[in-house]
Amino acid sequence: MNGLGQWHQWQCVLASYSYPVDLTRFAEQQAYEGWFKTNISKGDREQTIQFENSFREAAPNYLGAWFEVIFWKLYSNKKILGTAYNIINAIKQKGVSANDLWERCCRYINAPSTSNFKDFQQLVVASRNIAVCATFPAFISPERFPMIDTQVAKWVSSHYEEQNRGASNKVKLQPPKPGYAGEVLSMSHYPFLESWTSWCRVRAQQLSELSGFAWRPRDVEMTIFTAQRNNLNLPPIA
Repeated sequence: MNGLGQWHQWQCVLASYSYPVDLTRFAEQQAYEGWFKTNISKGDREQTIQFENSFREAAPNYLGAWFEVIFWKLYSNKKILGTAYNIINAIKQKGVSANDLWERCCRYINAPSTSNFKDFQQLVVASRNIAVCATFPAFISPERFPMIDTQVAKWVSSHYEEQNRGASNKVKLQPPKPGYAGEVLSMSHYPFLESWTSWCRVRAQQLSELSGFAWRPRDVEMTIFTAQRNNLNLPPIA
């Protein structure tokens, strides 16, 4: 497949991205006046970017913005949706402010490291989970950071060899660990988060150059999430 065919398939898969979330279904909505009022009914790229933008505008000052994203992140998995309520209640009980979260997350964005990620993580979750925490750098700086989840990790585990085959760039796609089977991503997978971020940045640059469309690392992740969930093909890009 030539360069045109390669990027065109990626573009088509991105265009089919859909993650609808009805924030009004948050059971404790009445406790958060002005929040959880939106139904992201299509959940396409445009609506999702609008949600990202509204979060960035409000996040330095309003905890409701952070709580909406936590609920949004876990919405599709009804088995663990209750975790969203647990995380939100724990943040409130710890007395963490919106500004605390914003400053700690921005510190990681400006100087990514294991220690800075842990410092932010400790404000958000009591567990070693990294997927929820990694959502926020991607919302604040989608032109630099992708999200991460088990769908992405499973796609990488299945496709990293074919994606790396013949790739001219020095950044290779790395699996979470040998034999990854979809377990919860924890701090033990932080090296995967780092390599995944680097690879998405390279892939976004390549796709931007080929297509003339300004790809973000967040767009690369959206594309792979969609491909994994819908069993769609994504050809390697040399």
